[in-house]
Amino acid sequence: MTRLPGAFPCDRHRSMKSAIIRRLAVAGLIYLLLSLLYFGIVGDYGHRYLGYGLDAISFIWFLNWWPWAIAHGLNPFISYYVWYPHGFNMTWATSVPLAALLMWPLTWLYGAVVSYNVLSLLAPALSAWTAFLLARYLTRDTPASFIGGYLFGFSAYELGEMLNHLNLNTIFVVPLFVLLVVRRVRGDLSRPWFVPALALAMFFQLGFSSELLATSCFFGAITWAIFLVFGTEEERRRLWTVAVEIILAAGIMAVVAAPFLYFIMQNRADVPSQIHDPAAFSNDPLNYLLPYEVFPGRTQLNMPRERDEVRAELEKTTADRAT
Repeated sequence: MTRLPGAFPCDRHRSMKSAIIRRLAVAGLIYLLLSLLYFGIVGDYGHRYLGYGLDAISFIWFLNWWPWAIAHGLNPFISYYVWYPHGFNMTWATSVPLAALLMWPLTWLYGAVVSYNVLSLLAPALSAWTAFLLARYLTRDTPASFIGGYLFGFSAYELGEMLNHLNLNTIFVVPLFVLLVVRRVRGDLSRPWFVPALALAMFFQLGFSSELLATSCFFGAITWAIFLVFGTEEERRRLWTVAVEIILAAGIMAVVAAPFLYFIMQNRADVPSQIHDPAAFSNDPLNYLLPYEVFPGRTQLNMPRERDEVRAELEKTTADRAT
C-alpha cells in the first residue's frame, strides 16, 4: 500500500507525543512508589497519622470541618466549635479548604485521618512530578529532569514540612506557576489558555496555602523585575504583556474565591502586628539542607537551646490564656 504524502511525519509526531506522555506517566508513578516506600509504613491509616505533634491533629480536624459544615448547612468560614463563644475565622487558619473539599469522598468513606495520610503521601510525589514537568520543558533531558524533580519533591524542606504542616508541604502548584509563565513568555502558550490556567493554579494554591500563594507572588514579582532590567527591548515587551495577563488571571481567581477573600478581609483588624516571635520562628541557612525538626538542635547556628526555651514559653503562655 502506498503511503500518502505527509502521513509519515504525522505518525512520527503522534509517536513522539505518546512517548513523552509515557515518560511523564512513568516518572509520576516512580515518584509515588518512592513516597510509599519512604513514608507509607504508617500502619493503620485510619487511626495513625504520618508525622508528629499537635499541628497534624489540627489539619485532620480541618479536613473534617469543611465538608461537615457544608453538609450541615453551617457557614464553613466561621466555626464556633473552637474558641467558643467568640468563634474563629477559618480563613485566618491554615485550614486547607480546597484540600478538604477534594478529599470529601474519601473523608466521608474512611475518615479524615485517612485523607490526611493520603495527602501527606501524595504531596512529595506530586511536587516532584510537577518539578519534573518544568525541568523537562526547559531542558528536554528526561533523566536530568527526573533527578531535578526528585530533589525538589523530596527536598529537606518537603521532608521537614511533611511531619506536621500539610499546608506547607503541598508545593506542587509552585512549579506549575513557573511552567505556565515561561511557556507564555516563550510564546508556546496562547493567552486564551494561559490566563484561565494560571487563574486555576492560583485558586488551587490559595485553597491549599494562602501563605505559599503570597510567597510565590512576592518572589515571582522580584524575578520579573530582574528579567525586566536585564532583558532586551523585545523581552521587556513580552514581560509587560505577561504581567498584564498575570494580573488578569489574579482578578479572575479573586472573583472565584470571593467568599474566602471576603472573610479574610472581615477579620484583618483582629490580627496582631506580630503573630510569632522571630526568636522562636526564624530560620537559619542549614535548614535548607537539613530539616531542623528531624535533627533537633543539630542544625541551628543561632543558639537552638534558646530557641527551644522561647518556643516553650510561648506554648505555656498560649495554654495559660486558653484556661
